[in-house]
Amino acid sequence: MTSVKPDKLQRILVKLGSDPKRSVRFFIVGLVLFFAGILIIYAGAIKFHWLQIPGIALLITGFVIALKGYLGIFANRLAFFRHQSQLNKEKYKHLE
Repeated sequence: MTSVKPDKLQRILVKLGSDPKRSVRFFIVGLVLFFAGILIIYAGAIKFHWLQIPGIALLITGFVIALKGYLGIFANRLAFFRHQSQLNKEKYKHLE
């Protein structure tokens, strides 16, 4: 089996998805902040209108953090599948 040098996309994916546990933590914290922002916006719509601005800020912050975590999770999975695909091409090239 020959050694295949990873392409630029694979290096980027591996860098982004290098710590999947950290990415999951970012995703969960982002979701919690996002839903807390929704609750604060809802509470502001019912009773305290001045709460809506901090709620929107919290919602946007939570969205960005969750997006960062999701991108890390997605990059990790995609890098794994691309790596396995390359290994399978090498392993079964005699069947072509």
